[in-house]
Amino acid sequence: MVKDVMLASEHDTLVSIPLFCKMGGISLNELEYETVHFKVKWYWNHILYIRDKFFGDYQKATSSFSALFPSEDLTYDNPPNYRSWKANDEEYFFEKNRDINLIFGAIVVISMALCFFSLSSSMTANIYD
Repeated sequence: MVKDVMLASEHDTLVSIPLFCKMGGISLNELEYETVHFKVKWYWNHILYIRDKFFGDYQKATSSFSALFPSEDLTYDNPPNYRSWKANDEEYFFEKNRDINLIFGAIVVISMALCFFSLSSSMTANIYD
């Protein structure tokens, strides 16, 4: 069953999942989501930290409350799937950044050449006058 959730504001707001449930008047068990994205500081953005430390702490925190979960929630097998930007996307990002820098570098050189020829032709015209 899906409840209609009406909040007092029409603006988009970034809130935590428990706060969203409280604002919407629904239970955490009624909320359906498949993926949760989170951003960590750059010095924690390492696959070993995310896999070992973060999810280890998460498992400890959730296992201590497992008695409060409904029995049907305990049957789900949802292992964490983690993806680190540093490990997966950083090289691609820097490759595209290098390509864009080359394009803008070429544009700057062409613009400077055009400005030089414009300046030299203006100076030549002024000298002949």
